Amino acid sequence: MLRLRHGAGAPSKSAPLPRAAGNNEQLGDELLLIEMQLMKAMRERTGQARSASKPKAAATGTNATKDKIVRALRKKK
Repeated sequence: MLRLRHGAGAPSKSAPLPRAAGNNEQLGDELLLIEMQLMKAMRERTGQARSASKPKAAATGTNATKDKIVRALRKKK
């Protein structure tokens, strides 16, 4: 899909695109996290959320709790 949208070229149609991170595992993990966040935002924007059966109020409460824990852990550093 990337090749189609942005015109990225490759030697053959079946060849995988090169990894932007190269051999750097930490950078690869960070790029993967960014990609996952973008895919989640895209699904929510287009209405293709995976867990449509969960009520919004419960998800908001869970996110608030999770955010509070994450903030506390960040302050510990």
